[in-house]
Amino acid sequence: MSVFGWLHNKFIGESGEKIAARYIKKQNLKIIAKNWRAPNTELDIVAICKKKKELHIVEVKSRTSDSWESVGQSLTNQKVNALRRGAIGFKRSHAEFFDYTIIFDVVVVFFNDKGESKVELVSDIRF
Repeated sequence: MSVFGWLHNKFIGESGEKIAARYIKKQNLKIIAKNWRAPNTELDIVAICKKKKELHIVEVKSRTSDSWESVGQSLTNQKVNALRRGAIGFKRSHAEFFDYTIIFDVVVVFFNDKGESKVELVSDIRF
């Protein structure tokens, strides 16, 4: 991949994460961490719903096409296991959320060739 391709992908990814964060806030969730790192994994967004005692682990996918196929292909067993490990690690390091239920969500931000975006949420995914 050329430097320009990498920069384009980085820009799309960062833009998608900003849009996803705004979207998550509109879902009445409070973002408590972004790009939280643990060994061998990173959680894009961690949010909570205090009322329901839910800890939302949000994976953000940004795409320049409207194909769900590439989203599904990117959620490999290795990625799913990393998300699980990350969620458990986050709860262990944040005792205040010990009794919260872990919810896995995927926010997909689709960009068209005009730079417009469309956001879709798949919530409460069971891996």
